[in-house]
Order: sequence, then C-alpha cells, then structure tokens
Amino acid sequence: MAFLCLVPENDAARAVVADPFNASFASQGVLHIGHTRPKPCGTLVTLGRGDVDIYLDSPSIARIQCSFVLDPDTHVVMLQDLSRKWSTQVSGDKSAPFEHNRERQVVVCKELNTRLGIGGEKKDIFQFSLHWHQDLLYTMRKVAERGKASSTMSYQENPGMARTIDEADTVAQTPRYNTRIHVPAQMAIRYIHLEGGELGSGNVGRVYKVLNVDTGKFMALKTLIKPKGNDPGTLAKLNTSVEYALKREIEALARIRHPHIVEYVGSQGWGGLNVEIFMGLKEGTVESLVNKMVGANPTDKEASTQIVANGVLPAMLSALDFLAHNGIVHRDVKPANILYTTIAESDYHFQLGDFGLCNKIITAETPVGSPFYMAPEMYYGYGFQEKADVWSLYVTMLWILDEDNYRQNLDRFAAYCEVLGAVVSAAANNSSLLQGIQEMAIQQPLLRASAAQMLVKLRCSPTLLTTPLSCILPLVSYFRASVLAPNPYGLSSL
Repeated sequence: MAFLCLVPENDAARAVVADPFNASFASQGVLHIGHTRPKPCGTLVTLGRGDVDIYLDSPSIARIQCSFVLDPDTHVVMLQDLSRKWSTQVSGDKSAPFEHNRERQVVVCKELNTRLGIGGEKKDIFQFSLHWHQDLLYTMRKVAERGKASSTMSYQENPGMARTIDEADTVAQTPRYNTRIHVPAQMAIRYIHLEGGELGSGNVGRVYKVLNVDTGKFMALKTLIKPKGNDPGTLAKLNTSVEYALKREIEALARIRHPHIVEYVGSQGWGGLNVEIFMGLKEGTVESLVNKMVGANPTDKEASTQIVANGVLPAMLSALDFLAHNGIVHRDVKPANILYTTIAESDYHFQLGDFGLCNKIITAETPVGSPFYMAPEMYYGYGFQEKADVWSLYVTMLWILDEDNYRQNLDRFAAYCEVLGAVVSAAANNSSLLQGIQEMAIQQPLLRASAAQMLVKLRCSPTLLTTPLSCILPLVSYFRASVLAPNPYGLSSL
C-alpha cells in the first residue's frame, strides 16, 4: 500500500498521471508512491525523461530530474533534486525549500513541504501536491516494518509493469549519506519538532528530539533555559552566566571527534532569546538501559547489568583519556549522561554526552555536577582536575552493578558523607564486583588512577588510548594509596 500520493495541480501534471508509461503508479487520478519495493540504494521512485520510474514529458526536464528516497537509519522520506539546473522545488504552508549552499535534498512529510514544482525557470511546469495517508511518525514506523519484511518477502507488485533504473546510474547521481551530520557554519540548522519529543531537562536547558530537514537525521536539541526574576540587574547577570556555560560547552564540543563521545552537530541563536545546541541523538541513556534490563529480567539482573558494565567501562575510560589529553574536564559523568546505540542483541555502543558542565582544567574550580557521583575533592571545594571524572566513572560502575545495593540506596543517602562512605566501602571490599578498578576510587586525587592508567591496567585495546604510552606513569595500587593517604579529608565517619 502506498503511503504518499502526488496529486496533479495543473494540466501538465494531469498529463503525467494519464501517460500510459506511468500506469503502474497511477490510479484514481493521482500517482502513488511507496507501494513498490525500494531499490537497494533506498530509492523509492525516480522522475524525469530518461530511464526513470515516472516519465515527465518536457525538454526542460533532466533525464533524472528528482527522486524520492528513504533514509537508511531513520526511514524518513527525502526528496532529492538531481537536475543540473536545480529546477525542482518544494513549498507549502510549512516548508523548508531547497537553498543554495545546502545539499539538494529535504525531508517531505505530512507536516512539511506539501507542494512540489518541477521544471522551468520558475520550477512550475509540473505542479503536484503531496498527500500523505498518515503523519510522519506513523509513516516512519510503517517504512521500518516493510524494511524488516523485505528481508524475507517482496512487496506485491506487477512484474510486468514494475520498472527500475540502472543501479549504477542511481548510485552515481544519488548523494551519499554521511556517517557524520555536517552543517555549514554559516547556514541555519533547519529542523522540525516531533510529537512527544521532549526528552527531559539538563543542567541549563531542555532537551528535545527533533528531525533535521536537510539530512533526515534525528538530533537532540538542547535549548537554553534563561533564569526568570524580578530584578533586571540580577536577571541579566544570571542570563549571562547561563549563556557562558553553554558557550563553554560549545567551545569544547566543536573540537571533539571521538568514537565514544556524542557528535556535535552545531549551535545557533547566540545573543538572542533562543540559544540552541544540536547533538547526535542516540537510543537512550545507560540509566534507562539498566532500568529497562532490571525490569525485564529481575531474577537475573546481575548478568544483564554486567553486560552493560563490560561495555561502558572501556568506552568511557577511552573518552575520559581523550578529554584529559586535551585538557578538558567533563565534571558530570553519570549514567544519565552516557548514551547508547544498539549494535546487536546484548551489544551496545556507548558514548559520553551532555557537556553542559565541562571546562578546561585550568579554570575548572566551581563544584558543580551530580552529588551522588561527585569526587570528594570536587564536593569539598579543594579544586580538581581530570581525575574527578575517573571517580565519577567508578561510582557510575557502582550504580550499574548495584554493588551493596548502591543504586537502590541513592534515595536514602541524607548527606554526601554517606555517599562517600558507600563508595569507599565498595572499593575496599575484596569480593566486590568492582575488584580490579579500585584505583579509580582513591580519595586522594594525586594518587588516584588516570583513565589512561586504567586502560593500561585492564589491558584494553591500544586503539582506545589517546595519551602516549611513554607519558603514562606507573599506577599506585589502591592499598598503597590507603597507606599513604588513608583519610585525606579527615572525615570521622569514614
């Protein structure tokens, strides 16, 4: 069943529908798209006056004028203008038309770009309106379901009437999908909100799931929440400080490229009322993944969470080593800020996200972050460096594995000293599930292991290291550190 109809809006378009060549797509006075099996390159249908699916009879039309294609990851329908004269255009009550300096592809859906003009200087020789049977999210789900079904069976179509264009030509003329979203710095990032797309609130803003209309990719949009108040002077200072925090985030993200750090897409709106930061969107957080696993398999939750822990630890150590080598402290490492993408069953790719609190080491003096995961030197205001992130990662592992019911006891901790006591107790426990990484929980930061030292100790792949091996100092064992600095903060409760 088709999910899109091209409804003719002028005589030339009606002639296209009536053309016998297009009979396999025509019915009841419209052209149907989506009822035939997509080609391997994701092309649903091509339009033009050459070897195409839908023939447009005009000398002003290119051999392959335009095409409707599916994004392989999001299953969003995209319209691509393949004409050399750029004579395809979209419009509508809400539209994101083709523009110079952008790739010649845009999202088309019920909510966006509902009119199509093709050919001629004014791009109006053939005029169609796009009629969708369902909204964007429903269409995406149906396309995804068809994709799964096509691995075992084909869509129903008339073999005698089905046409395909030469695959080599299609691949050559169809823009490739980039693994990394790229947006020119001078161009505004165009997007649409999705129904139910609010993902939550971060330290300085709200986060939404949005769709980039130029790439067809999902993004996480972080919007600035500016403080409200009655005192204009105080309010101005607060707004400045919040915006500075976001600019600090961008400064770090713009120069970060690492497989275990969420990709930065771009930002816009600085100096105005609406500041927006765009990041690549993943399936969810480690927090949500663990909670889902524990809920689905409460009798064997240890095995499930161990799978997560085994993936998170080397990935985050690699990310933290990269940040430390570049002089950056994240300052808020926790399960909710580690994102995942499913590769296969019980196999996940983990990435560190939410850099709202990160800063260069030389200026990282403010004790901000989540208290449950905060390093003691950070909480007590003694200043800190990159090893504060290593402590936070240890506590994250403690939470994932629920050592000594740490995850379940979070709501019961009345003071930070209780949190610290639980972490120290777990690190000192020889039978702990975390045995072997206790050096991450040494209270004295000068003696605590670095991310690079832990990667070496755990014999992780050298490809995970950023710090040169020649620069990595010998590790101080947990018990040696306990002798050298048994209680550096003088806390009697410990």
